[in-house]
Amino acid sequence: MKATGKHIIFVFTLLALATSAHAQSPREQLQQLVEQLQKTPADAGLRERIIKLAVEIKPALAIPPEAKRPFVMAGTYHKEAKKPADLVLAIDAYQEALKVAPWWGDAYYNLSFSLESAGRLDEAKAALNLYLLTKPNDSEEAQNRLYVLDAKKNLAAKQRAESSVESVFCPWYGSNTEGTMISVDQGSSALTYFERGADGTRKPAIISRANVSESHISWIQNETFPGQTRLTAVSYNLNRASGVLEYRYNAASGEARVNRLNCGKVKL
Repeated sequence: MKATGKHIIFVFTLLALATSAHAQSPREQLQQLVEQLQKTPADAGLRERIIKLAVEIKPALAIPPEAKRPFVMAGTYHKEAKKPADLVLAIDAYQEALKVAPWWGDAYYNLSFSLESAGRLDEAKAALNLYLLTKPNDSEEAQNRLYVLDAKKNLAAKQRAESSVESVFCPWYGSNTEGTMISVDQGSSALTYFERGADGTRKPAIISRANVSESHISWIQNETFPGQTRLTAVSYNLNRASGVLEYRYNAASGEARVNRLNCGKVKL
């Protein structure tokens, strides 16, 4: 029994030693994960795992020279950029640095600035959230920047909604002042239609709901024609490419009529 017990203890000792020999250190684990991320750079979960592991490694990891070069170049690209499109070089360079050192907080922080300047606000927020995972000393300031990005997103959405309004003026058969003014909000499909007299004054606006497609804007509204008391349903169809407004209705006699106006697209 004693011999058997000693044998068992010996076997477990060998297994423990073998396991210890094959156990990876945190730095080895990190290197393996970095190699995986370089093959799948869009894996956000893997990137977060690397950052969390790197934060726990002491002393702190050094930044390889292969990452410092594109990082410094990115700063120059950002500084010298003349327009948002020029920032692509800075963004690409920061991302190149982060392929080598995906735990590098400063690179995420600067990347977020370049993305923000390029108008890529969602990506800027993602980069800033990764920066916060590195447990920086200025985490409160970084969190405030996230709030700023949220505000900019809201403003951008409002501006897009406002710019989605398309407006056209359709002069009446050779007149420069008299005609029909049409404004369509492509987001809500709300249409505002009003007529403008020779003196430039507007008649009360008619609010309708339009069907908006890439090629046409169409709607139906009830109108009272001169000399009539009854309402007449008029079907409108505006060709967005040609600017021709076609409207159809039935006259008092029951005759089907089609008229056309040439409209010019104008900016609000």
